[in-house]
Amino acid sequence: MTSSTIAGLIPLTELPAALRPFADPADAAAQNRIRYQALWTRVCDGTIPAEKVGGRLFAQREKLPDIARALGLTAPAGPKPARAKRVPSNVAAAA
Repeated sequence: MTSSTIAGLIPLTELPAALRPFADPADAAAQNRIRYQALWTRVCDGTIPAEKVGGRLFAQREKLPDIARALGLTAPAGPKPARAKRVPSNVAAAA
């Protein structure tokens, strides 16, 4: 995250990126629910808990699964499997 992240808090402007793992990439409606403007509306109506620190809105990192559920998103099944590292072709050819 950026230097603006306070321990355990995510700025509302970075919340869409933090919620992407909870959304099905093929579900366009789910992708629309995690846009900044939609999140701002949910904060204003009280659906998503947020706190103001120094004039900025933040969400608590440990509440991400609850926020995802409030938006109708599903929690991820678990950690993503590790991706195989790519080997540049010049390194593979030398081996």
